[in-house]
Amino acid sequence: MNRACPAYEPLLLDRAAGELGPVDATRLERHLDGCPACRAEADAVDLAL
Repeated sequence: MNRACPAYEPLLLDRAAGELGPVDATRLERHLDGCPACRAEADAVDLAL
């Protein structure tokens, strides 16, 4: 199983908490478009909440 990229894990948590600023949100969404591991982690966090 792939894990989320360490550099993006904090952004995933901030996103889930609704505390992600617009610059980081854009950066994260671009990353999620190309990273299946982080997309899966983001989806899992969304489902958990």
